[in-house]
This record gives sequence, structure tokens and C-alpha cells, in this order.
Amino acid sequence: KMRKRKERIINFAFFDIDGVLADCHHRLHYLDDKDYGTFYSYDEVMEDEPIPEGILLLDTFRQQGYKIIFVTSRADKAREATLDWLQKWGLYDLVEDGLSLFMRHSGDHRRSYEVKVDIMEEVLGMFGGYRGLKFFIDDYHKNCIAIRENFPEIQPLVFGINRLVVEGNEEQ
Repeated sequence: KMRKRKERIINFAFFDIDGVLADCHHRLHYLDDKDYGTFYSYDEVMEDEPIPEGILLLDTFRQQGYKIIFVTSRADKAREATLDWLQKWGLYDLVEDGLSLFMRHSGDHRRSYEVKVDIMEEVLGMFGGYRGLKFFIDDYHKNCIAIRENFPEIQPLVFGINRLVVEGNEEQ
């Protein structure tokens, strides 16, 4: 009799970067003037300190064998700075495959939850054939709500509470 093809099971954790892994408070003031160029500039991004609780959460998922994928609203013009920041803090091995860092396209000025829903469509198109648990970790509750509404199979986790207390710029 035919053997049933073994189903591939991969658990995924989709991580935001700013406000979850990277503390970008020192550059938030650029958003008041909608100065996205400086906000995402190489030198400014490289000044971000890691958020210890976010790194711990990522390490916990990693130790459990999860595939880590970064889903950020950062514009892709900040890709080099983002990759170098991940390298600086020992996370570069997670993106070496070239399939693990998804960013906003430069010139896309929609709200972050619209961007992230589109990114997740793309990601699930690539990896959607795998069964397994899926978590989405973001510091913005509206991103988590949008993911839950569009992808009921994904469990969103709101990280930190800053954005609930002070409504930030929608385009972060």
C-alpha cells in the first residue's frame, strides 16, 4: 500500500523590529517632521540599542525550533542598515537565507497595518504549505488586530504597551 507523504511541520514566529527588538526612541523625533530619510538613515538605525525582553522572546522561540521571520514597516532603503544592525547584535544568522527579512517598499506610505497584511500575504504564499504554529509579535496593537482579522491561523502578540498609551505616527 502507498505510504502517506509526510507533512512538513514548521513553526513560525514573525517578529517586528522597531519597538520589539530595536529601541528606536532616540530617533522618533524625526517622525514629528515626517523626516523618514533621517529616521531610517544608516547612522541613526545603527544607534538603536537592543530591547533585552524582545531579544529574550526571540531567543525563546528560536530555542524551541521556530523559523524566525522579520516583518518590518521599515522602508527597504534601510535594508543595509537593518542587516548590519542584526549582525551587530548577533542575529544575522537568522537572515542569511535571504528569505527572512520582509520590509516596506520605498515609496509605500500606507499605514503600517496595511503594509504588514500585504507582507504576510507574500510570506504565507512562500511558506504557507507548512503546518505548524504561527505567532506574530509586534508593538502596535493595530498591526496585531489586522493580522488576526486577515489570518485567523496566526496568533498575534502585542509586545510592550508604549504605543497603546501614546498613539504614535501611523507610518512607523
